[in-house]
Amino acid sequence: MYTTQQSNVVRGYAQWLQQTTWDIFSTVTYRHDIKPKQNFRIMTALEKYLQALKKPFKMFWVMEHTNYRTSTHNHLLIKGEGVEQEVEYHLR
Repeated sequence: MYTTQQSNVVRGYAQWLQQTTWDIFSTVTYRHDIKPKQNFRIMTALEKYLQALKKPFKMFWVMEHTNYRTSTHNHLLIKGEGVEQEVEYHLR
């Protein structure tokens, strides 16, 4: 399934992700088709918004194409006290 190099990268990410006790896991989907470039802008804007709140947080997200590759969605992990409502507010 994976090459040796790919397996090492996947294991490295898994080890890094396990070092944090994440507060939020979410899948972010969109009503309309969102292409990768637009998705990236949405997620980086979320990160900048959270930084502007001056609340400590850690965020990891990954973008994934839908089955037919017409749109994208995200898987999101966040560590941070009291940012749940802020994430929901920003993404609406």
